[in-house]
Amino acid sequence: IGNGSRQGEEQALAFSGGACLCLFDIDRTLTGKQDVISPTCPQNSVQRDVYDSAYGRGDLTLSNLGQHVGSTACARCKLGIVSHGTTGGNSMKVKIRSLIQGGGYIPNHW
Repeated sequence: IGNGSRQGEEQALAFSGGACLCLFDIDRTLTGKQDVISPTCPQNSVQRDVYDSAYGRGDLTLSNLGQHVGSTACARCKLGIVSHGTTGGNSMKVKIRSLIQGGGYIPNHW
C-alpha cells in the first residue's frame, strides 16, 4: 500500500465525512497464491490447516493487505467482501471474517 494511494484515500474520507464503504475481492486481493512466500511474495502469510479451494488449492495464504486491512484508511469504513467463487470451506470463511470483523454485520451463510 503506497503512500500516494493512502493520501488519496484519506482525502476521500475527509471529503465524505468518514462515511465510506470498502469492498475487497477475496482471491488474490485479501489472499495470495497458495503457499507462495519468500522470495516471490515475502509479505504473504501461509495459514496452515486452513484450506483454500481457489485456483491451485492449498493452504490459505493471506496477502499483505489481507493481514493489515485494519491499518489502512478503510479501517474507518464499513467493510465487505466479494467473490466469484465459493470462498473455500468454513475454516477459510472464519479466517476471512476475522480480517474484516468490526466492519458491520456479516451473515453466517455466504
